[in-house]
Amino acid sequence: MDLTMSLYLPSDCLEEIFEYLDNDFQSLHSSVLVNRLWCKTAIRFLWRNPWKHLAKYESSGWASIVETLQSCVSEEAKAFWEKNKIENSKRQPLFDYVGYCRYLSEWEINKITYVILQKGYRKNNWSAKQYENNRTIIERDLFRLFMSRCSTLQHLILPYINFTDFPETKNCFVQLSVLECNVYTPSNIFSELAKYCQNLDKLIIDTCQKDNIGLATLIKAQLKLKHVVLRCVNIEEYDFCWQIGHALLSQRKSLTHFYLSDYYCIPVEIIAAFTNLKVLHLYTAEDSSTFSLPPTTIYPKLEVLEIMGDYETPFNYWIKLIENTQGTLVRIYWNFTSEPKRGDVTKYLQTIIRHCPKLKFVTILITEENESTLEQDLEDLFTSCVYLEGLKLQIACNISLNASRIFNLLKKLSLNNLDTLNLLNLDSLRGNWKCPPEDVKSFMDSYTNRKPLSIVLGNFVHLDEVITYNLIGQYRATNVLKDFYKSSSLIKHNKGWNNIGELNK
Repeated sequence: MDLTMSLYLPSDCLEEIFEYLDNDFQSLHSSVLVNRLWCKTAIRFLWRNPWKHLAKYESSGWASIVETLQSCVSEEAKAFWEKNKIENSKRQPLFDYVGYCRYLSEWEINKITYVILQKGYRKNNWSAKQYENNRTIIERDLFRLFMSRCSTLQHLILPYINFTDFPETKNCFVQLSVLECNVYTPSNIFSELAKYCQNLDKLIIDTCQKDNIGLATLIKAQLKLKHVVLRCVNIEEYDFCWQIGHALLSQRKSLTHFYLSDYYCIPVEIIAAFTNLKVLHLYTAEDSSTFSLPPTTIYPKLEVLEIMGDYETPFNYWIKLIENTQGTLVRIYWNFTSEPKRGDVTKYLQTIIRHCPKLKFVTILITEENESTLEQDLEDLFTSCVYLEGLKLQIACNISLNASRIFNLLKKLSLNNLDTLNLLNLDSLRGNWKCPPEDVKSFMDSYTNRKPLSIVLGNFVHLDEVITYNLIGQYRATNVLKDFYKSSSLIKHNKGWNNIGELNK
């Protein structure tokens, strides 16, 4: 495209282009300098979430943002700040910066407050009482500024400040789609929020370990809640949240994503009623109660089953859950599970082969039961699950296995055009993988002219790191390897599976 023509693109075209650059700070910042139209358009994108790029530009970035925000506060607030010798700005803002913001948390407000206070303290040497008084004034005015001007706010980490003191803030919550909160926020704040905030897609409840009637009211007020995250981390204060649970039950038709961490804070019968789930993610503590849904539980639309930690649930329960899906599963991921009983591993493999034709990632457990038939089992798996891209092999008992068996199988599958793999994870709970560098080299030499492969080794995989990591550089350079690293979980590669369904995390 001719450069002169590109400078005069209409604003709607620029907006569409800048949507693709939303995470590219440098390109957006450069666009501000092109001309007035580009500047006006790019500023809106830079200020959607102005905090997310600040890790790279810590000192200069915060100073610039604070200076801009000081120009945005009301004249009334500026006069009050001046009276209390708080650092201020005389200039007027060029744009409605605050009005463009879509993300806000108490952390950002505290950081801005701290920057302003430090300037004032160095100049005026405030007493401890003056410092604290000015901190309260700045925080209150900043929250009031954002809450009254952010009509497009989409993601809010609910502050401890009582925003109901600011009646003009109600428009701030109309378009809110993601809310992070905890049960210790006063109930009346949630009840008031329920009057204006009814379009949440995602609700994250930290420290969900006691009931909150107002929060239950807010949940019931939602028109189409899809994504819920419950975290209950303190067993000493832990109790079932019956009212929150029954409020979530009212959203069972729309709920598609359910994440639960540490302890079960709502009855399992309620979780069983979320029959439209696409993602079920559980990360329970070792001393958590057994997760035992009724045997008739069916999640016919389930696409992702992730068990990051589960030490109590009988393994055959999960087999039944997989059997009761209707062929929609694309990901089955385990990290820690209870020990399978005799026959469970074989039944698990057979269940996957029969019921999961769309599978793209799966965890296969290796025990004494299936060690001798492993190659044939995996070949059957690849034959049935033709879309398989990721494979985690987890040794679940005290056995030792040579990774060359897996490498040789993948070579064979490659020759038969059955291998679609681009991620291999070798892990262990109580066993050991042997991974000699010569076997890695032999496998990599045979894996040319294919999609680059990522290999993740668990903490119990033994290898000569000096020799192996020299090989890694060689095969990365030839585009055979994409990643090769050791980790206890697939955190880095789990991100791509969080967008299943309609909702982006």
